[in-house]
Amino acid sequence: MTPKAESLSQPRPITDGRTPGNLAVVNPPHPSPIAHKMSLGKAHTPTYRAYVTVEDLVTPLQRALANDDKGTFLAAEHIIYKIVHLKEPSEAEKVFQESQVVLQRTQGVDHPILLWIRQSLGVAFLAQKRMEDGMELLRQTLEITKKHRHHMYPDYIQPGLYLVRAFRQDSQHKEALCEAIRFIKEVDAGFCASKATIRDMLNERAHLFRYFVGNLPASQRDLERALALSIELGSCDITREIKLSLAIVQIYKGETARAQELLQEALKLNLHELSRHQWVVKKWLAFAYFRGGDTATAKKFYREIIEHKNQDAAVRAGAQHGLADIHYHLHNYQKAKPLYEAAVQWRARNYGSTHPDTLSSMKGLGSTLRCLRQFQDAKEWLIAVWVSTESTLGLTDVRIIESKKELAFLRIEELLWRDFRLAARINCPLPLGIRNVIVETEPRLGCLAWLINWHVRRI
Repeated sequence: MTPKAESLSQPRPITDGRTPGNLAVVNPPHPSPIAHKMSLGKAHTPTYRAYVTVEDLVTPLQRALANDDKGTFLAAEHIIYKIVHLKEPSEAEKVFQESQVVLQRTQGVDHPILLWIRQSLGVAFLAQKRMEDGMELLRQTLEITKKHRHHMYPDYIQPGLYLVRAFRQDSQHKEALCEAIRFIKEVDAGFCASKATIRDMLNERAHLFRYFVGNLPASQRDLERALALSIELGSCDITREIKLSLAIVQIYKGETARAQELLQEALKLNLHELSRHQWVVKKWLAFAYFRGGDTATAKKFYREIIEHKNQDAAVRAGAQHGLADIHYHLHNYQKAKPLYEAAVQWRARNYGSTHPDTLSSMKGLGSTLRCLRQFQDAKEWLIAVWVSTESTLGLTDVRIIESKKELAFLRIEELLWRDFRLAARINCPLPLGIRNVIVETEPRLGCLAWLINWHVRRI
C-alpha cells in the first residue's frame, strides 16, 4: 500500500513490488549515517532493525528531510515505508503532517518526497476510515504528479491506484470502475507507470468488472494481462492471487475443469500448509466442484473449512454460504437456513448490509424461507436485497433480477398455498398432479405455468 524506495538520482526502474525493500539500497556518494543504516541488509532485503516503533523513526526522518542530500532523501523514503507498515495510522498521520509542513516550507509542493508523504498520509487516513480526507489527499497527489511529471516521480498512476481502492472500500463501485478504466487508458496512451502498478490496476479493474458489473470477458482479459506482467516481474504471491481470481472467472463462465487446474496450481504455489490463502483457495475449489456437479466433494471441502478450529472468520462465513447453497440445491432447506443466517450475520456486521457478499447471503436466506413457506420473513429479506442492490449496484445487477423473480414466485406460492389450505378445508379436490407437487416437493419452474393456469381458472 505504500511507495517503493528507489534512487532519486535516476529514472525510476521497473520493480516487482514483492517486498518493502524491493530494490537494493544504493549508497549515495556521501552517505549519511541514516542512509548507511538503511543499507546494511542484503540486496532486495534491507533491514529495519534500527527502528522498532514510530517514535524511533521520527527523528531520523526529520533529520533526513532537513538535509538536501539525495542519500538522506533515499533514507527518508525507506523510513516512510516503515512507518506505514507499522500499522499505527494515528501515529503515522502525526509524523506525516509534521514532515509535510517542514518540506513544504523548504522544498515546495511538488518535491518528490513530499508527494510520497502526501500519498502515505492519504493511505493512513484510509486506514482510519477517514475516507473523504484520504481520497482528497490522493486526488491532490494525483494532480500534482500529473502537472509536475519529471524523472524523480514518474509513476503517475500509483496514487490513482490507491484512489481506486479507496472508492471500492467506500462502496463507491461505479466511481472506482470509472477511475480504473480511465487510468488504464492513460497507461495505454503512454503515461509513465511501473509494471507493478499497471499489474495492480488491471487486477483492481478485473475485480470490479467481475464483482460489481458481471462482465466476465472483460475481467478475464484484464486478469490474463495482469498475470503475464506478474510472471514477468517474478512476484509469486501476486501471481498466485491473480490465478485465483482467474479461476473464479472461469467458474462463473462454466469452465470448471480449467478453474480446478488453476486452483490446484494456486495451492501448489502456497508454501504454508495452514495459511489463510490455502483455505480461500479450497473454498473456491469447493465451489468449482459444486458448479461442476460434484456436490459430495464440494460438501467435504466446505465442512473441512468450517470445522477448522482456528479458521479465519471471513473464510468460514464464505464456506457456510457455499454449504448452504448446496443444501438449497438439494432441497434440504432446514439445513440451509441456519448456515445462511450465520453467513448473513457475520457479513452484515463486518462488511455492511449493502456489500455484494452480504446481499448474496440475504438473497439465499430469503429464497430458503420462501421454500419453507415462511412467506412474510422471506418477503422482508428479498425486498431488502432488491432495495439495497438497486441503490448500490444499479438496476442491471443480477441480484435485482433474481430477487424480483423470487418475489414473484413467493407471491404466487403464497396465493397457491392459501388456496390449497382453503380447498382442503372445504373438501374441494385439487388436480392430483398439482396436489402431489405442493405436498411432496415445491412448485418449481417446470410446473409454475401449470400452477398459475390452475389458479387463474379457479379465480
